[in-house]
Amino acid sequence: MEEKFLNYDIPNFVKELPNYLKLFEKERIILKNNYDKWGIYFSEELGHPLEYKENSGKVDYIYDSFLEVYSQADNDGEVWFSDEIAHEVFGEPEDEDLNEKGEFGSLSDDFFWAKYQLIFRHHGDYNVKNLENEY
Repeated sequence: MEEKFLNYDIPNFVKELPNYLKLFEKERIILKNNYDKWGIYFSEELGHPLEYKENSGKVDYIYDSFLEVYSQADNDGEVWFSDEIAHEVFGEPEDEDLNEKGEFGSLSDDFFWAKYQLIFRHHGDYNVKNLENEY
């Protein structure tokens, strides 16, 4: 199992549950190619979320805008997009939008406004992070 998924401060029996890795399988990553087309990396079909850069050539870049691809990706899965995409689509963040490292906020509160629509992004481990915080 990937080391990243073991580094949470939650009881080991939780990490050993058969459905634990399923928390990471539904991640969908929004990507943009060099031709200004957008696509969705479906972890369930194309491989583990950590492998999306190596497998980005398998993505169908068929969408013309971020909001179009987001509306398709945000369907029963965790949607993620990079800080570079966030800067391009939503502009430079205000100081209050940054965490102590100078990046967009923590995984539990990454959200943005676009044309009267609230856009969320979470990694597949969002639920595990919530478990860890509660524990």
